Amino acid sequence: MRKNGIYSIVTPDFKPKVQEDMYPGLTMTNLLKQEPFEITTINQVWYVDITLIKTLEGWLYLAGVIDGFSKRVVGYAMANNMKTDFVIQALRMVVKHRRPPQGLIHHSDKGSQYTSYAYQDELSVWGMKPSFTGTGRGAKSQRTV
Repeated sequence: MRKNGIYSIVTPDFKPKVQEDMYPGLTMTNLLKQEPFEITTINQVWYVDITLIKTLEGWLYLAGVIDGFSKRVVGYAMANNMKTDFVIQALRMVVKHRRPPQGLIHHSDKGSQYTSYAYQDELSVWGMKPSFTGTGRGAKSQRTV
């Protein structure tokens, strides 16, 4: 390339931004930032996020659900990919065991799994209110407890 005068162009890292108009009917607001807000009981707010874990057999993705009041992991699922199905599996696990009330706040980042139509449909089936932080910021990073 150098001999022919060809050089690469270095560009800054690209970070895709989620735009609210990409998901009609989905309000991407942070319900935990509205004043006054206080978590007073279990099953009032659930934080969800995905993390990558190195195992002896390779890398696995872990989707976790944390109760905002007790700070305990109340549901989880693991998979070798980041498809929406495995985060739905984690949500269904916790719903089965906790039987949350209508209006529970489900707080996440704006990752594609949590903003997908399939996941949002699952939230509406259980009567949960979606709440979002910024993309890639982590659901717990905006916790106001």
